[in-house]
Amino acid sequence: MADIEFKCSHCEQVLECPGDMAGETVDCPSCENPITVPLPGGIIVEPPRTCPHCSSELSDHAVLCIQCGYHLKLGQRMETDLG
Repeated sequence: MADIEFKCSHCEQVLECPGDMAGETVDCPSCENPITVPLPGGIIVEPPRTCPHCSSELSDHAVLCIQCGYHLKLGQRMETDLG
């Protein structure tokens, strides 16, 4: 399979990977941010977002994990006082 050439979406560093790495997430060697190697033709398949607290899958626009109550913007679990 042919090599894939693409740019890091964070720092614009030009990268090249073997074609069999398409769809995998790797760390950019320049800025060390995670990036997804695009499929041939430039199509990028992003892995699903997950909650950093419980690893449940999140929607693209989620702010609060409905499984554990973790607030993504505040970085903490929210608790409800029913008293």
